[in-house]
Amino acid sequence: MIVDVYADTICPWCRIGNKHLTDALKSWEGEAVVVRHHPFELRPDMPTAGVNFKQQMAALKGDDNIKPMLDRVCQAGEACDLTFKFDAVERMPNTLLSHQVVQAVAEEKQAELLEAIHVAYFEDGRDIGDRETLLKVAEGSGLDRAQIEAKLADATFTGEIARRANWAREQGITGVPFFVFDNAVAVSGAQPPEALLSAMTKARDVAVAQ
Repeated sequence: MIVDVYADTICPWCRIGNKHLTDALKSWEGEAVVVRHHPFELRPDMPTAGVNFKQQMAALKGDDNIKPMLDRVCQAGEACDLTFKFDAVERMPNTLLSHQVVQAVAEEKQAELLEAIHVAYFEDGRDIGDRETLLKVAEGSGLDRAQIEAKLADATFTGEIARRANWAREQGITGVPFFVFDNAVAVSGAQPPEALLSAMTKARDVAVAQ
């Protein structure tokens, strides 16, 4: 089974959704599953240098009282053993470079790197829009820095990742995380593991029926 995941690296619900998927896969008793991670930019117009995190969150919410919104994320994270420390986050970055770094590594390494990037951002407050920061995160995950740098220097590659991020939006995906199971069943949002397992079962049933 192929599971396509569309997500953004600054989206806390995407991190939670990825954890829910990981937990669901631990309980899956069907065929082998390949997870494919796809780039998606919630703010493709974000300045390269990023913006102030708290100011941006207040603008999105419509007032300065962002604590209840962030607390809800923290509580959802705690429920699946994830930590969020929003007091440490100062910048909301442009995420295209982080997507290019993730896509520069082998498919089977991408989930691990994504989580390392999420830890860097949501727990350590590091700027994941910064090239050197991302390369150090990748190195810390045991990945080949030189190989990633070579990919980032390839204009064809970086342009393709930008195109893919835009393609997802053109297909009508406006909110993430967004999961597609075997091109048959789609699930939007950070749904619990049991909901994802149900979607996987439905996708398997569709395949059997064809």
